[in-house]
Amino acid sequence: MANSDSAYPVTLTAAGGNGEERFGFMGWSNHNIDYGGDFDITIAAPNDNLWQLGGFDHHNPDYWMLNNNCVQQILYSH
Repeated sequence: MANSDSAYPVTLTAAGGNGEERFGFMGWSNHNIDYGGDFDITIAAPNDNLWQLGGFDHHNPDYWMLNNNCVQQILYSH
């Protein structure tokens, strides 16, 4: 469906086998589909603002899943 987005909580595990895990979000959007949509993985902790926003601040309608100043982002694709 056009102009949709969603974010899901995920557990991120460090590469290299040390077992370190962080809580984060994986999200996608097809808002402004002319540009192909967005996909992102971001870290979020219960004490930061991104936790309240499902991991994404939605500050720019052209780049729906790109956090301002790339805060806490692991992967972003537009």
